[in-house]
Amino acid sequence: MGFAEKRGDYWRGRYKKAPGQYGTVADERGDTIRFRTKREAEAAANDVESKARAGTLRDRSAGRETFGHYVNRWYAVQDLAASTMENYRRHIESHLLPALEDNPVGDISASDIALWEKRERAAGYAASSVKTWRATLHLILSDAVEEGLRADNPAAVRRG
Repeated sequence: MGFAEKRGDYWRGRYKKAPGQYGTVADERGDTIRFRTKREAEAAANDVESKARAGTLRDRSAGRETFGHYVNRWYAVQDLAASTMENYRRHIESHLLPALEDNPVGDISASDIALWEKRERAAGYAASSVKTWRATLHLILSDAVEEGLRADNPAAVRRG
């Protein structure tokens, strides 16, 4: 059960992460949220603790790893046919890394991907090629979701 702590002129919410470990309710950037009332802090702490118990709480710092670093780790653990691995390497090195290498994995957005696709098409690449490269990106980011580095996959194709 979450609880509130008085910190000067504000309250902060605290919750149990694991036996003997406590966390503080924080915003997207990891900054402590300052609550006006004890009740607000407790409610937020209870909410976060329930997510932690359910296993749906994501470590915000985990998504700070750059796409380039993550892709190197990702590629190293793949166990596929040599031709498939070579295709992935070509897609990644020629088309994905130049656009996304320095971006934190957790910060890549659907609009970043749409902009990348637009640039690739403007460079004269066929729509089918861009679709193939996006599929590779989708696969990489799906694995990042499974590892808890992201909450969702922005490379998922929306309908409509």
